[in-house]
Amino acid sequence: MDNDKSIMISNPGGIERSDLISLIKELAAKINHRSIAIVGPDFSRLHSKSGEIADIIHHIFGDRIKAIIPALGTHVGMSNFEKETMYRSFEPASFIDHDFIHQTEAVGSISQDVVEETMEMEGLFDLPISINRHLLSDEFDLFISIGQLLPHEVIGISGGVKNVLVGLGGRPTIEASHFLSALWGIERTLGNPKTAVRDLLNNAIEVLLQKSAPILFVDTVLNPQAEESKKLTYISLSLATGDSPRDRGFEEGAQISAQTNIFDLPQKQSEIYAYLDPAIYKSTWIGNKAIYRTRLALGDDATLKIFALGIDRFGEEQGLESIIKRYGYHGNEAIELMRKDGVLEGNLAGAAHILHGSTFGRFKVEYYAPLLGRKKVEGVGFSFIDSDEGFKQPSESNLFEYDENGCIHIFQPGVALWRAKDV
Repeated sequence: MDNDKSIMISNPGGIERSDLISLIKELAAKINHRSIAIVGPDFSRLHSKSGEIADIIHHIFGDRIKAIIPALGTHVGMSNFEKETMYRSFEPASFIDHDFIHQTEAVGSISQDVVEETMEMEGLFDLPISINRHLLSDEFDLFISIGQLLPHEVIGISGGVKNVLVGLGGRPTIEASHFLSALWGIERTLGNPKTAVRDLLNNAIEVLLQKSAPILFVDTVLNPQAEESKKLTYISLSLATGDSPRDRGFEEGAQISAQTNIFDLPQKQSEIYAYLDPAIYKSTWIGNKAIYRTRLALGDDATLKIFALGIDRFGEEQGLESIIKRYGYHGNEAIELMRKDGVLEGNLAGAAHILHGSTFGRFKVEYYAPLLGRKKVEGVGFSFIDSDEGFKQPSESNLFEYDENGCIHIFQPGVALWRAKDV
């Protein structure tokens, strides 16, 4: 496969499975690599069709596929049940579990000068690049990275280089990139395909590809309002190498995602209900997507009510859990306390998460999270709801709907972005 172009299919009405299989067969015929690892999302992206695509690749490529590495980032590792549910064709021994603290190696950095120029800020720092050590070994000659493009709070539009550099990144890369994103601002980041952090990660992938095997980026876009068999509307396959490091399918896919996964409401909302699937959302670290994906639609003094039956903790890792419990979602006040306590520099990702989940007094967040309980919810700065009154039965067919009072109920907040202009 030429590394100066991508193969893609785009169909707003839905890509047929037969066409997807034909595309993967075309890919298999053009690629001569014999020891391939798939990089796929974790269970929080269960509905991304990445598991289905990985299984098709596995079936067509056969024993050329040697392993699958879930792109966990800071998330808790997938359980055996989650692996079997999402990646059905892979044996347990095929999985390599990423550890962002203990299983990574440094490969370089983006200089402070470049970071400051890209961010258009002064007083910043180098962006270190560390990655799962398996990407730097000679055991694989190609990595196939599968990722859905949709609005994201750290990078603007998820997918592409983020899957690798954050999903399989080491703590230094995750810490720095998340904090830089928070400095750049969540509200200018959400749904934006051209953010400062994406530009920096595009530079970082060039550094990585000088030391790793090539990466084939599989970028997808799903229409969350379509029926299941017609959700996949875009897929691109782009080979990135040290000589040609670009993910060439991302730009077009990001434009399609912006049209498909961003909903512009006619006016700011005074109340929004968001529902978190208990099988997927176990922590506020992931569950606060309900805040990120609705904050641009919430008016001043509005209320976001989050239905979170599965959430029983704050962080996905004990260090992050402790930081969130200690400082709460109190915006700049929390960051200043972290600075005074001398823990900010070593917990930049936690600080970024706190900023992303803070309301800065503009709106109110209420959690119905019985597994956490009132004391813990209120202890981090949110309000606790002790009853499910007012919540609807989550719809299996509608992404969101309005109730008789005109309040919007969002049943899968993680798959889109809702926003509204001030009127």
